[in-house]
Amino acid sequence: MVSLRRLKPLVAGLLGLTITGLGHLYLRRWRRGVAWIILVLVVGQVFVSQATLDFVNASFSQGSLFTPQQTPIPSETLQELLLLSVLATASAVDAYLVGVRKLRDADAEARSASGSRGAGVPDADAARNCPNCGKEFEAGMEFCPWCAERVAVDDADDSGDRDAP
Repeated sequence: MVSLRRLKPLVAGLLGLTITGLGHLYLRRWRRGVAWIILVLVVGQVFVSQATLDFVNASFSQGSLFTPQQTPIPSETLQELLLLSVLATASAVDAYLVGVRKLRDADAEARSASGSRGAGVPDADAARNCPNCGKEFEAGMEFCPWCAERVAVDDADDSGDRDAP
């Protein structure tokens, strides 16, 4: 079975294709996601003409972006739509690559930590299973994302040594 952690880059890329910047927000890369959103808005304001916006509004009001009865699309409009499409695709690819890099870093950290801890100590970064529904979720979460039940958080610092003199 594939770990849910391994699917994060793919989900981030698909979300990035849906709405620019959403894949980064899913990966909790807030600044990077907001930067992509602002970039698309600025490029839209600077490079997209009112004629292109009118074309898109008229096309969507007919139910489809490209209809057979439609007059030929001006090349300027196609260039502007292509620019926005390339920008959205670049954002999705970036979200995917950020997710892959984050996953590789977590795996490398887990490998180095497990080597120094020994075989008997559980990995804190590993995925866990919910005691209520049995589905897998990331360690460190307070609630199961599937059934919304509170799960116990394992704290190594909470060993009860606070009262010791």
